[in-house]
Amino acid sequence: MTLMQRLRQKLAVLAGRSAEAGDEEGADETFHWTGTTIPPIRPFQVRMGRAALGWGVRDLAEKAGLTAGTLTRFENGSDAKPATIAAIR
Repeated sequence: MTLMQRLRQKLAVLAGRSAEAGDEEGADETFHWTGTTIPPIRPFQVRMGRAALGWGVRDLAEKAGLTAGTLTRFENGSDAKPATIAAIR
């Protein structure tokens, strides 16, 4: 389960809803929450997501198959390759 899928699931629980269809593994990465399409993931969203899940930089980096340095650079605003962003999602 990707970071975004875990966050969607947590948001659904917090909102008192079941996870929406489309949260299954391999589902389209576009997510609709109350009719709004969420744009591509941004550094602050990654930090907030990690905090919500109780994960450190090393935890997410390991799960995404990245180095902690790469993830930290992205979170600090450096440009990232599309493959890196896809791995974080």
